[in-house]
Amino acid sequence: MTSASTFRIRHPELARLLVLAGPLVVARLSHVLMGFVDTWMAGTLGTEAVAAIGLGHTIWFLGFVFAIGTLMGIEPLIASAMGRSDEERAGAIFAAGRWVAVGLMPLLVLLAVLGPWAAEVLGQPEEVRPLLVQYLGVVAFAVPAALLFQVMSTAVAALGWSRPLLLISLAGNGVNIVTNVVFVHGIGPVPALGVAGIALATVLSSVVMWVLLHRAMASAQRARALRRPWERPRWADVRQALGIGVPVGVQYGLEVAGFTAATVMMGWFGAAALAAHQVALSVISVSFTVALGLGTAAGILVARAEGRGDIGLARRTGRMAFGCGAVVALVAAGVLVAGRSFIAGAFLEEPAALALAVSLLWMAAIFQVADSVQAVAFGLLRGLGDTRVPLLFNVVGYWVVGLPVGGWLALQVLGRPEPIWAGLTVALFLVAGAALLRFERGLAARES
Repeated sequence: MTSASTFRIRHPELARLLVLAGPLVVARLSHVLMGFVDTWMAGTLGTEAVAAIGLGHTIWFLGFVFAIGTLMGIEPLIASAMGRSDEERAGAIFAAGRWVAVGLMPLLVLLAVLGPWAAEVLGQPEEVRPLLVQYLGVVAFAVPAALLFQVMSTAVAALGWSRPLLLISLAGNGVNIVTNVVFVHGIGPVPALGVAGIALATVLSSVVMWVLLHRAMASAQRARALRRPWERPRWADVRQALGIGVPVGVQYGLEVAGFTAATVMMGWFGAAALAAHQVALSVISVSFTVALGLGTAAGILVARAEGRGDIGLARRTGRMAFGCGAVVALVAAGVLVAGRSFIAGAFLEEPAALALAVSLLWMAAIFQVADSVQAVAFGLLRGLGDTRVPLLFNVVGYWVVGLPVGGWLALQVLGRPEPIWAGLTVALFLVAGAALLRFERGLAARES
């Protein structure tokens, strides 16, 4: 008997969690790598380009993360249906989710169009704005493929079939790397497009991933429940998916809006501060992505267990997910503290931006511990269908405590940008603690 087989027998719940989470984590890390590649390629164009890509990513992601969260409303519903072996119900929910994705498309396009105007109104560095216009004007074309891929990947993961997402995301990452190299500086007859080339790489990689996942679902037996023709939506299913998904989307949106506000405040300190902020965000997204994958997998398994009425299994799965997330966070914190100078130097050369990035990465080491815990906790709450009260955690944590305190210290007291990150860190610890307690109490209520 192999060691892997022995592990599955002795730790079946943990094995199920890791088998489902592993491909999800790698798939999400490949998306993070796309952001790294974009930031690195922007670095070859100068500090202003890094700042523009950071600001553009923030504006684009503000809408995109709301869409992702809203589409996640189908995740616990499909997982619970599969826990009851109800493939017809799972397929109906997926069909409703596709229409939700279509309805979200105009929102993201509008956000990309209005982004440059918002940057001007919010007083972002003038030298960054023309590059921002180039980036957002092209990246808007990625919206249809990106949203259809998201709803399909959410449904596939809810089935417990996560391996295709790993391979497809790796393929999309390869396309992103090659097209960045070709379009940013130009090769042969291909002209140099600068930041517009970075956006074009995003568009092409999104289209490739959507096409590949569509083909995989069309041929795989495990995805048979999701092979539904496009037809008029069943509004009861759409409303049920939105009832769970919209609070998640708003929650994600408020969280990203908090980081958007932090990015805007960093921009008030100049392009160097904005570039350092973007580097720090790119780096901590790695540990967050691992925790997000764990939380997604654990939430799916919790929804299945609840569908079968096995609350004990749901609790064990949740606690294992918290443990795995804590280990990842602590390892990542050690890496950030030890390697912060090397990491910052890989992206930036300008002394002012480099020094600030080193300082922010030290703070990010603490920040990402709470970030990992809250990512796992919200995945588990989503598995229970509990999304409305957790939304309030974000409102209080970010908008009542973290941002006002951090902004006041940075702008009025110390005159330095680092306290902005300190405020976000405090907010995340508050949100993480509240979400963890909510999960435990939710399970206790279901047992009584």
